[in-house]
Formats: sequence, C-alpha cells, structure tokens
Amino acid sequence: MNGVGKLGVTLFWIVVLGAAFQLFAEAWTQPILIAGLVLTLLHVGELALFQKQIKKYPGPYWQSVALTLIFGILHWKGPWEKPTNQG
Repeated sequence: MNGVGKLGVTLFWIVVLGAAFQLFAEAWTQPILIAGLVLTLLHVGELALFQKQIKKYPGPYWQSVALTLIFGILHWKGPWEKPTNQG
C-alpha cells in the first residue's frame, strides 16, 4: 500500500509542477496550486510534530526531512505496517 500511496503523491506533485508552469487551463491552475500549498503546509506541520519518527529514519537527517516534505507520513514505516520476517 505504501508504494501505491507514494506513486499517487508523486503524480500529485507532478500535476502541481505542471500548474506552476501553467500547463493547464487557467481555471484549473489556482485550485491545483492551492492544494499543493495546503499539502506543503501539512507536511511542514508533520516535520514539527513527528521529529522523533523522522530522526529514526536509517539515513541522513536531511534526506528524511526532504522525503517527509514530499511524501509526508507515507515516508516512514508506520504502525499500520506489519514487520516482515526476513530469515
């Protein structure tokens, strides 16, 4: 499920970039950009609220921050995901 969610978020950001470059009709551009701004603000809020989980990411801190800004909570392994047995 996490991969499907990340794919959806990636497609959303591609659409927002397209709107930023005015590739869509004028009637669509402003609502898309507002949705992008709202999602960005939500992800910035996640950075502030979930520092403990962000710091647990096995990699550089800046990378975890960047991925959280792009994907939000889909970036971390959440409590809803069952651990896999590798062994």
